[in-house]
Amino acid sequence: MKVAVVKMAIVNMGKKYIFSAGYPIGFSPKKDREYYNIQLNNKMYPVNLLSAFVWMEALKGGQTKLDIIDNVLGELQLKGYEIGRDFKLEDIDVVYDALLATSLLIEIDADNIESLIEAHPNLKTVRTGFGIGIEDDTITIHNDAKDIYIDSLEYYIWQLSSESRTLKESYSDYYSSVTMSIEQLGGTFNSEQNNLAKLFVSKLIDLRSEERRVGKEC
Repeated sequence: MKVAVVKMAIVNMGKKYIFSAGYPIGFSPKKDREYYNIQLNNKMYPVNLLSAFVWMEALKGGQTKLDIIDNVLGELQLKGYEIGRDFKLEDIDVVYDALLATSLLIEIDADNIESLIEAHPNLKTVRTGFGIGIEDDTITIHNDAKDIYIDSLEYYIWQLSSESRTLKESYSDYYSSVTMSIEQLGGTFNSEQNNLAKLFVSKLIDLRSEERRVGKEC
């Protein structure tokens, strides 16, 4: 049986995409209030409930700031919180900026990828899910009870996303592999390096995006 092939396209490079950094530790009381703890670079950050909602929404990846705020507002309202009574709209901007200032959130400006890689030399990405097969040049990754269909370049980047490599090291391996492959095929690599970096990060964004989860739920 054939599986559907999902064609890839480079994401809109005029946008900034938001990703969470750090590891979720969970809730704990502090001074009669409950905080959500996030560990980053061996430091613990206790954040308030609204910050936790923003940070956890950004874990999905592949979203803009507006996407995150809209989704957080919807989630809060579903849980019975009310704007004006429990929080103000401007509070979300305040916690967003605070998370950004502590590097618990990272903005990716896909038009200036090289600066991102240089600004976060120790940033590491962690792959999730596991590979379950290849058919007709389409690779299937199982993650979050769903099958995700990716191409060979995405699979290579997914493999590079390991805690043993920094983002800069992963990009260096990717860049060397792509240029070597082109040369082995008799071609000449004459693309600007930043264009290849854009493709690399756009694939990372798509791999993290909820929209890529196109398989059926188990």
